[in-house]
Amino acid sequence: QPEQQTKEVVMISGYSGTGKTTLAFELKKKIKEERGAFVTGKFDQYSSGEPLSAISQAFGELCRMTVKKGATLCKEIEDVLRAELKSEVYLLTQIIPDLKEVINQETEHAEASDDATSEARQVRLNYAFRI
Repeated sequence: QPEQQTKEVVMISGYSGTGKTTLAFELKKKIKEERGAFVTGKFDQYSSGEPLSAISQAFGELCRMTVKKGATLCKEIEDVLRAELKSEVYLLTQIIPDLKEVINQETEHAEASDDATSEARQVRLNYAFRI
């Protein structure tokens, strides 16, 4: 019943040893019972030089799950992404390399434009993630 499906993101934070992992795996059990998708990404204090690393891990896992479900679903996702983002799909493939497997091809970098500033790229990235 697609009309009843929801998309939700849960982020858990806290000090080490407070049970975050245990909580996450309890959530995973419930989500699997409801036939939902559960993916994880973990920010590592030693990988602080990699912005969005946890998001990249989680979406990478989701991409791998999608590829396993078959080419039809991958094509549907590719069509939606390309319709909404056009050549900006490239931004997502830079953050989520596994997305290239879902869209089944290397995405070419869009021609440099006059909005190549860091702020403009951030705006486009925010737009891409809202999809």
